[in-house]
Amino acid sequence: MKTAFVATLYLCLALAFARATPLLEASDEARHFAVSLLIKQQQSLPRADLNERTIALQQVTQAPLYYLITAAIIYPFDTSQAGPYFEMRPGFIVGRADLPGAKNMFIARSKLPERSLGTEAAVWSVRLFSVLLGLGVVLCTLYSMRSLLPEPAGTEYFAAALAAFNPMFLFIHSSVNNDCLLNFLSALLVYFVVRTRKQPVDFRWAIKAGAIAGAAVLSKLSGLVLLVPLLVYLMLKSESLPRFVRNGGALLAAAAAVSAWWFLRNWLLYESLTATGIHSALAGNRRSEFSAFALLQEWDGFVKSFWGVFGGFNIIYPDAAYLGFYILSALLLALVAISQFVRATDGWRRTGIFLLTMFCTNIAAVAAWTSVLLGSQGRLLFLSLPAVGVLSVGGSLALGRCWRNVFYRTVVLTLIGCSAWAALWIIPGSYEY
Repeated sequence: MKTAFVATLYLCLALAFARATPLLEASDEARHFAVSLLIKQQQSLPRADLNERTIALQQVTQAPLYYLITAAIIYPFDTSQAGPYFEMRPGFIVGRADLPGAKNMFIARSKLPERSLGTEAAVWSVRLFSVLLGLGVVLCTLYSMRSLLPEPAGTEYFAAALAAFNPMFLFIHSSVNNDCLLNFLSALLVYFVVRTRKQPVDFRWAIKAGAIAGAAVLSKLSGLVLLVPLLVYLMLKSESLPRFVRNGGALLAAAAAVSAWWFLRNWLLYESLTATGIHSALAGNRRSEFSAFALLQEWDGFVKSFWGVFGGFNIIYPDAAYLGFYILSALLLALVAISQFVRATDGWRRTGIFLLTMFCTNIAAVAAWTSVLLGSQGRLLFLSLPAVGVLSVGGSLALGRCWRNVFYRTVVLTLIGCSAWAALWIIPGSYEY
């Protein structure tokens, strides 16, 4: 019953976010949707060209799995009249929450000469797909927690709530965004590792884990982050070096079997395995010089964009709300650290190290990304959000039962309240429709 309640409340809030945000107004939604449109129109993956910039811009160079799936979803809809929906509003500047007036990036639908219901239905169908992927993240987190620490009962709902009721997670998962598929596959991998933790790590296990990781890489390049904790876990579980080498090789081979063709395509088209050069050139956000500590310097925007920065990064909470999010972030980080000193059973220790490695590798990758490219993207940590949820619960077990329950309820109710506030008041009040 409680599981159904969490799932239902997540769906209600996600749909409220989707309804509050006008079509294509969510972050890079227009560019992500444009890639799906190009695949549908061309019947093939589009090629990036610096001399022919489409509305999709740098998203054309992204890993293609999410776009291939969404192109199939929108295939039945008539999107031939989608053009007017991509017309930018004059004078709009991305990321300026301080500018007065409506926050629309594009011409409001009410001002279009005529509406294309096929295009609107297509965007909504992909948004609903993203919502379901978010539900998958929530359920994978919940069942991972329940499997790993069945006692004390009920802790799994707190772990799931950190994803289900995070306002930024709801915002991203109610829009067209390739992060949604990556987040789901990462959560699925966590669930797979946790459920099989008592089984021997063998060749078949490595193939299955590698296939999930390969699909994540094919969803977004940052899926490569998942290979590091998997190899660490294999090393901890392997009885000998030869067995680790064999199983590690099988894991990497399975991941390559799923995703290597995309890297080969990049090399043939752009003479780069990852296409990051042309990606940053199209985006226009490469730093003038490498900045090793950029993430620390931009910690304020990073934390804010983990919990909630909406629209075209131009709709925000009042400062008082972010103060609460800063405190919550510090508490969760402390619990993640403490988690390594509680529940010192062998099964928890190995799985806990896997989850902590996932989280730390994710942060390191985001720090490297921020050192090269401009912009604070806290949502990039959603890849390891299930790990944060499970580890936070592990750390909270050091608290007394009474204090633990007070902490759980306070955090969950606060997140639900902030999410409802954003979806029902802040976001709708920022747009002209």
